[in-house]
Amino acid sequence: LGYDAGPNDRILLHAPWSDGNTYVDIGNSSSARFSGALTWSTLAVGTFSRAGNQGYVFKNGAQILSASSLSGGVTSSQNIWIGSASGNYPLRGRIAEIVFFPSGLNSTERQVLENSQGSYFALFGTPNVWSNPNNWSESISGPTGDPAPTAADTVYFDSNGTASCVVDVSANAASVSMAAGYIGTLALGTNTLTVAGNADLRSGGTFTGTSGGLVLSATSTLSPPAATSIPNVTIIGGVVTLSVNDLSVAHDVNISGGNVSANGRNIRLAGNWTNSVGNSGFAAGSGAVIFSAVGGSTQTLNGDTTYNNLTASGSLARTLQFTAGSTQTVNGAFALSGAAGQLLSLRSSVTGSPWYVIPNGTRTCSYLNVEDGTNNVGPTINPLGYSRDNGNNVQWFGTDRYWSP
Repeated sequence: LGYDAGPNDRILLHAPWSDGNTYVDIGNSSSARFSGALTWSTLAVGTFSRAGNQGYVFKNGAQILSASSLSGGVTSSQNIWIGSASGNYPLRGRIAEIVFFPSGLNSTERQVLENSQGSYFALFGTPNVWSNPNNWSESISGPTGDPAPTAADTVYFDSNGTASCVVDVSANAASVSMAAGYIGTLALGTNTLTVAGNADLRSGGTFTGTSGGLVLSATSTLSPPAATSIPNVTIIGGVVTLSVNDLSVAHDVNISGGNVSANGRNIRLAGNWTNSVGNSGFAAGSGAVIFSAVGGSTQTLNGDTTYNNLTASGSLARTLQFTAGSTQTVNGAFALSGAAGQLLSLRSSVTGSPWYVIPNGTRTCSYLNVEDGTNNVGPTINPLGYSRDNGNNVQWFGTDRYWSP
């Protein structure tokens, strides 16, 4: 598919040549060509574009081919050919549908086309990364080309720009809002998004990331998504209050400054809990902190924390590790359980050094393997099921004696 206003002014997608590559021309010179080991099936649903000296091929929103240092821009066209500009090389294949557009597509239009699963190819803007100004507008449905957001800007994701956003830098915003019409993914990867104000994530979009995540730096409200998780959540200042939904975190929660007010909401995490502030760093309210890692993993509880309910359970063996010398105070339910033959192990970060728990409320413990644990509030905790006393425990696994003359 291509057009040609002269010998070399073209937008062409060549069938694979003898070298196995698919060649894409976007420009009016031989240096406007780039290639990759693509097949027609690879490009069954996709788009290709040229922006300055950069060329891109996308499939379902994901970049699969790129090139730089291209030269020779596209000008205008009077004729359109399917096959080749000269007519000497007719198309050998099937086309379900071809759509021509008078201008580049915005991210919403492109996403609709790609989701339709037809054979659509169109010119559009540039990769969907946070740092690219061509992805940002200062108004709803307004023209793009505005600078990427800074710490002074409020950021909106809504139905006017539904493509996924790759956070390719350490990003900042004054506040963030995700509306119900946003269907993309905020891909954090190893980067962070630091927000100084409210983060309203309850209605739209999803999140992915490895070590990257959301950083909250000042007094604000966090409204988490209802059915999906955030990769990592870090609090560095202010009082952050949970609102509307429970908070689900795919990896770690880190309270390095300020305070988290759970406000009756539950926090579920599959990674580590770090509270560097101490007991004042977390106001549990009536909610629970739920440690929900997969079998075979180790979750670490770093620092002193006061919980309402502290719970962990699972059908496969795994470990909760407590920082040596730290104290976990539980005023509500202290509920830890493994399964028959798949014990939940409780360990100190330094073997032989005690960790402490103050279970002021109910204790529901079963199928545990406990070592170096000190229960600071009687009576003795005797876990049900086949549990194991692995040594150096105080007020775990024993018979209490009451004076009753």
